[in-house]
Amino acid sequence: LPVLRERHLGGNHLLVDLMAESAATLATGAAWDSRALTATWRAQFRPDGSHAEGAPMYQALLVEDALTVAALAGPAWPLTRELERAVGWLKRMRQPDGSLPAYGDTEPKVLDRLPLVCRALASAQHGHTDPHWSAWTARAGSSYVTVRTGQLAWSEQPGHAHADGLSISY
Repeated sequence: LPVLRERHLGGNHLLVDLMAESAATLATGAAWDSRALTATWRAQFRPDGSHAEGAPMYQALLVEDALTVAALAGPAWPLTRELERAVGWLKRMRQPDGSLPAYGDTEPKVLDRLPLVCRALASAQHGHTDPHWSAWTARAGSSYVTVRTGQLAWSEQPGHAHADGLSISY
């Protein structure tokens, strides 16, 4: 398969390209080398399971793609724990109505269009966020608040800062 990676942009663009390449390779039965995808995922996702760009929508879209590749790869999927943390992070970030906080480019209702993520969220352990990496969250009954506390932008995608540092969603 030809390699069509968006190296000029990096970030989530490169990761999406690697997942599409992996899905195509796996679907055609060709030999799959997961090293580039694994290394790029690990470079872009933080210890709390958040994506480095800080936009919950990008994370949800990446997780949808990763769940597709994981299903195609079966036991060869190398990122099981990392993907579980990413799903858990999304679960923790969801607001009481099921939407995501509108940080970065996030469309809060994006989860409505991501069936694999919704299925994973339904069975996921309740995740966590780390204020150092991504956000501070608090829940009490039906009340919820999240404050975007991670770095303003990832060096590979500085335009994604959107001046949303310390943004509050409730």
